[in-house]
Amino acid sequence: MARIYDNIETKFAEGLQGIITNAGVKRVDFCVGYFNLRGWNLIVDQIDTLAGDYVDENNKRIFRKCRLLIGMHRPAEELIRELYTEQPLTDVNYVNQCKLEMTRGFRRQLQLGLPTKQDEFTLRRLSAQMKDEAAFI
Repeated sequence: MARIYDNIETKFAEGLQGIITNAGVKRVDFCVGYFNLRGWNLIVDQIDTLAGDYVDENNKRIFRKCRLLIGMHRPAEELIRELYTEQPLTDVNYVNQCKLEMTRGFRRQLQLGLPTKQDEFTLRRLSAQMKDEAAFI
């Protein structure tokens, strides 16, 4: 059953961990406005312990433990483009450009400060979860 969690009243980590560790939860889907890669350490252990379940993606049944949808703010250039264009915005080149910008944003996150051993360990676990298709971002 879907549950909407807003971190205004409950601390972020406690709220997410509470949802993930509920009895009967096999997999989780999150939609966030912003994602900091280093923050994955708050739930990485709980994601690993989920049983997982199959979901339908692109007409295929795929086993997942976690799906994460990131909806970051739109840059001013994109808003202007939307106002003045007569053609649809979602062409392949535009989608690829957006993916590249998100990747650059994640790279900038990692370049801030010196990563700790815990940061590196967490990112390696996230990478493994994604390679195993247990987590999908």
